[in-house]
Amino acid sequence: MKPPKVTLKQQIVQDMVSGFWQPGDRLMLGELAGRYQASQTPVREALRELYGEGLLEMGAGKTFQLRPLSLAFIENIFDIRSCLEMMLVKTAANKCRAADILQLKTLNHALAEAVS
Repeated sequence: MKPPKVTLKQQIVQDMVSGFWQPGDRLMLGELAGRYQASQTPVREALRELYGEGLLEMGAGKTFQLRPLSLAFIENIFDIRSCLEMMLVKTAANKCRAADILQLKTLNHALAEAVS
């Protein structure tokens, strides 16, 4: 089975995470199009999506800039993540059956034995 194709947006995000792009860096269409071997239209669309997700800010002219990290930004991400995790746990708990709980207890017991 083929691995899923990595989108242009995912490639840009991978470069952000790896540190290729640094917070505050200006991302210019021509440079990105060359790096990712794509035309400017899909690059522009990927940047607009990342801007909409809050990862980029509007730069000078028609450029985008990688959002600088701040304590408030990081705290907001953790707050959102904790709310999502609580919602997912609640949803999973509501769908959990007795057989599921028994399986989880068995797995937990096996893990505890492996640790000790």
